[in-house]
Amino acid sequence: MELEEIRQRINELTKEKEMMEETLKEAMVSSIYEITKENHYGVKKIGNHMMSISLSQMSGKPWSPKFYDWEDSAKSILKYLSGTPAINWKKKLMELLETKDDVVELKRRGMIWPGYTGIVERTPIDKVFIEKIIKKI
Repeated sequence: MELEEIRQRINELTKEKEMMEETLKEAMVSSIYEITKENHYGVKKIGNHMMSISLSQMSGKPWSPKFYDWEDSAKSILKYLSGTPAINWKKKLMELLETKDDVVELKRRGMIWPGYTGIVERTPIDKVFIEKIIKKI
């Protein structure tokens, strides 16, 4: 093979790899949203910003709506995974499971004061939800 043929073949393979990665990402995102349809805590949504949940389900768990609303949790997880190639999503999610509690806390860093950065948002995510995602993807 001549050098030009090798370069052309490398470019073709790069394009094919990018297309496959995009296809993988789309399949994983749809799998995550499919899991959100499971109603693990018996949450009943009332409108856009309200939900009903049994008090016994909330015992010992965070009182954050994002914890119980898996659709909202999925958005937070996808935001967390956004800078990672789709091929590494499973590994990155498995790293989240290394916490001892039943709650995984996603932390977002940002500017808290001019010249100072810190944690600006903490999102509690149910460990069961992450385990289901890992099994699915």
